[in-house]
Parts: sequence; structure tokens; C-alpha cells
Amino acid sequence: AARALAQRLGVMLSEVKGSGPGGRIMPADVEAFAAATQPSHEPSPQPSPNGENDKQLLLIGPEREIIPLKGIRRTIFLNMTRSMQTTAPCSSFIDVDMSQVAQLRKRAKTNEQNIGITAIVARALVRALEEFPHMNALALEDGLHLAQDINLGIAADTTDGLLVPVIRGIQSRTLPQIHQAIRTLAEAAAQHRLGPDDFAGGTFTLSNLGHLPIRSFAPILNAPQVGIIGIADVQERVVVIEHQMVIRPMLALNLTFDHRWIDGRPAALFLCRIKEILEHANELFAAEIKP
Repeated sequence: AARALAQRLGVMLSEVKGSGPGGRIMPADVEAFAAATQPSHEPSPQPSPNGENDKQLLLIGPEREIIPLKGIRRTIFLNMTRSMQTTAPCSSFIDVDMSQVAQLRKRAKTNEQNIGITAIVARALVRALEEFPHMNALALEDGLHLAQDINLGIAADTTDGLLVPVIRGIQSRTLPQIHQAIRTLAEAAAQHRLGPDDFAGGTFTLSNLGHLPIRSFAPILNAPQVGIIGIADVQERVVVIEHQMVIRPMLALNLTFDHRWIDGRPAALFLCRIKEILEHANELFAAEIKP
């Protein structure tokens, strides 16, 4: 009887202490063990007068509205959730003197060309990625896949939400060509003309909040990519150069990387290399500006 009762209640007889003659396990012992080990259950919430469970009423008072999870917002929701659940994000910041970037943009304007900061940072990023191939990679189940081409995603804020169209093979483009590609993608995003192919194949991402007075921010990885650069507002700040206080246009450059695959030191060296390239941008990229 005790054995049959134990099977019905899901109790292991070897764990039950018997109270019968010679330590024999009795049905009452099985029932007592089952009652003692059964997890407690909270009483089910009773429906409130309006038909909803009280636990669902997280707001005090009536709701203003419910924004449904659908469309682009649903895609963003799922991608961000997947990123935070499947990566080990770590962020590093570095200050960059943008004086030479300003000189390069001035040179371009002299030649009736408008080169945006995003394009110049992208150009510097591409050069650094060529020197640090482990950053231009995808973390998949069987290992880290290093990409041959640099397919740079450019985060674009639209009325529908955040989109990340991709410039594929960006390493083969000049600075003006990169600027034009970014402009074309931004216009297509604003006009809802982007298709699935425009988002495919990204190997690294650049996010820019420079149009807002944000000092710095740490973007979330666009998994399975292992790195993303975030740039904020270029601000004039007082810095010390050769023991003298001077005012320089400074940019806080952020790198978020997947610490499962990228260690802190190579990530820091990669970020320092981008800084070095940007601080020599006029020297390095002036030849790409049409005379």
C-alpha cells in the first residue's frame, strides 16, 4: 500500500523514514513526507471588478494607452533581448581630439564637398578593423567567424524606431563615397524605402548620437557581431597639452565589445588605434578629398 501510494504521489521510498515495526514505511509516512516536501503555492489572484487580475495592474489608476509590440518595435525588442541574453558586453571609453577632423571637413568644404563626422569616423574605423580582424567578426555557435569584407552597419533613427542598414564592402570606398552611402541610406530609411537586403550581412556597427548634446553612451551589441562603436556630441572642452590648458573639440568615443571573445587589452588597443587615426585624419585622408 505504501509503495503504490508513493508512486502516485511521486515520492522516493528511499527518502522516507518509516515509523512502523522495524522501520517499516507506512502509508501515513508517505503522506507526511509528500506534504512536507510539496512546494507551497500562492493563492491565485482573484479577478478584480473590471475583469483583470490585480497583479497585472502595475499602474496606479487607469492606463493611458497600451502600445502594441509589433512591427519594427517587435524586431528591436527581440534583437535587444537576444543580445543581452547571449553576449557578455563590456564598454570602454576614450577621449579624441577632433581638431584634425575639423581641418579635414574644412578642406572638403573648400572644395565644395560636405563630409560628415559619421563618415570620417567610419573611415577611421574601417582602417582600424583592417588591422584588428578579430573585431570584424560574428560569434556563432561553432566559433568566431572572421569576415573577409567589412560590412558596416550605420544605426539610423527613424519615426518607426532604430534601423541599422549596412554598407557592404566599405573597405573599398573612399571618404566621399562613404559619406554619400551614409546619406543615401539615411534618406531611404526616412522614406521607408529600405528592403531586407539593406540590413543583411553586417559585421560591425557604428551608432551616432552626435546630433544631441550627449557626452557619451554605451550602445548595445548588434549580436552576433562582437563590437559596436558609439559616438556622441563633439564638445569644446579644456584639455592639458604640454602643460598648457587649451580648448579643443573633443569626442568621447565608446567601444562595446563581447568579452566572451574579445579580451580587454586588444579591445583597448583597437579603441586607441581609432583615436590615433582620427587625431591624424587630415594627414591620412586629405588625398581622398577631390581638389
